[in-house]
Amino acid sequence: MSRDELSRLMGDAMSNPDLIQEAMTLKDRPALESFVRGRGYALAPDEMDEIWELACKVLSGGGTDAARWRMTTVGNEQLVSQD
Repeated sequence: MSRDELSRLMGDAMSNPDLIQEAMTLKDRPALESFVRGRGYALAPDEMDEIWELACKVLSGGGTDAARWRMTTVGNEQLVSQD
C-alpha cells in the first residue's frame, strides 16, 4: 500500500462535488468505511483513520479548507510503499 491510494481518494473527492455531497450524508465511521471501499479504494487502517479524522473536521464546520490543506500535504509527501 502506498500513499497513492490516499492521494487518489482525496483528489477524486476534491474534484467531484457529487462525491463530496454523497459523503456528507454519512453519519458514522462504518458508513464511511463502506462508502470508501464501495468505490474501490483500498486504504490501510491508518489511512482510514486519517480520512475519518478529516471527515469529522469537515462535518463539524472545518469546511473544505481542512480537506484542501490535507490534499496539499498528501501531494507533497514522498510516496513510499507500505506493503
